[in-house]
Amino acid sequence: LTAYWDADDPQLGEVLSHLFPPSAGLTVDVINGSRTAAARNGLNPGAMPWLELRVRETGARVIAVRGTDPTNLADVVEDIRMWTEPVVLGMLSLAFPTVHVWSSQTVDNWVATTHAFLGACELETGPWSYEQLVRHLNSVESTKDLRITGHSLGGGIAQVVAALTGSNVFAISPPGLLQSFMKHWRENEGE
Repeated sequence: LTAYWDADDPQLGEVLSHLFPPSAGLTVDVINGSRTAAARNGLNPGAMPWLELRVRETGARVIAVRGTDPTNLADVVEDIRMWTEPVVLGMLSLAFPTVHVWSSQTVDNWVATTHAFLGACELETGPWSYEQLVRHLNSVESTKDLRITGHSLGGGIAQVVAALTGSNVFAISPPGLLQSFMKHWRENEGE
């Protein structure tokens, strides 16, 4: 929920005090946010919003990634771009039920072939809205006490970022990652 506010939003302190009241015995500090990181490092300010928090008492850090804002066309398009594979495979399975028994290697090959075809037609995807967060995590000293979380599109992005950076993740209702991850892994491996 906190990812819907920017790190410098004056209302964020009030939101955090409601989520973490003094009676909970936890003090939460805002460490960073997507807009702050973009301004500091010359990154894409249009990336998926995220907020980094630290719990003083435990030292734990949490990055919350904002989910889909249905009023934001860019979010809807990002949902479609990131999760094309599960939707297409689901539609294919209606006509070809054997899709459900494909091995993960077969799915990976199908994804690679599909993206090779798109590349040959100059219809490649990217840049991705999660790239700024991957760069941020690759620049921090340690992700040991870090957890990434998000809901919906934010949960899916949290899963992809965690897989690409070796971070811990807690995703809530993310779209289908299994069929989509290989395209993100292949693209980031080439960087």
